[in-house]
Amino acid sequence: LDGLLARLPQMTTPTLLIASDGDRAVPCAVSQRAAARLAQAEYREINGFGHLVHEEDAAVVASLILPFLHPLLFPNIPG
Repeated sequence: LDGLLARLPQMTTPTLLIASDGDRAVPCAVSQRAAARLAQAEYREINGFGHLVHEEDAAVVASLILPFLHPLLFPNIPG
């Protein structure tokens, strides 16, 4: 994982990192470190879910992804 984290500053693509406080596979601290190394990262943390938050509550994840994508996909349309 350290090798990946070391290369993240090279990435310039807007990136949304979603973490969950109950994730034992990828703790929030790891996602926060990754976000800090990305030039255009947004970090969001969801409480009460585990590693598969996208399966546990897809609507919660979508509620974070859609507002992130909107200005990227529709820059001239207010969100």
